[in-house]
Amino acid sequence: MESKKFINCPSCKEKSFINVKKDFQGFKVVAEKKTCALCGYEFKQDEDIDYVQERSLFNDEIGEKRICRGCEHYVVHPLTQVCDLTRKEVTALDSCEQFEKKKD
Repeated sequence: MESKKFINCPSCKEKSFINVKKDFQGFKVVAEKKTCALCGYEFKQDEDIDYVQERSLFNDEIGEKRICRGCEHYVVHPLTQVCDLTRKEVTALDSCEQFEKKKD
């Protein structure tokens, strides 16, 4: 059984799933058809399927975590959280290109 992965459908251009429809002859599977869950586009047997690379929100495997909570410029005030570098209001899970890791 194929795991649920997102695809980019070539027909409707939306992020979708693949439905696998099986054709039976009696109790025997004769053929399997892969279709887009949204528009019903039927993929050909030899057609390449464009799977979407999904990234986890909490376990970022691509390098170190660059969120504001771990940044040198992150300042917590009694009523808000601010980036000391940009002087803008931020949240602990925001991120930016000017991230500098906190010194312990």
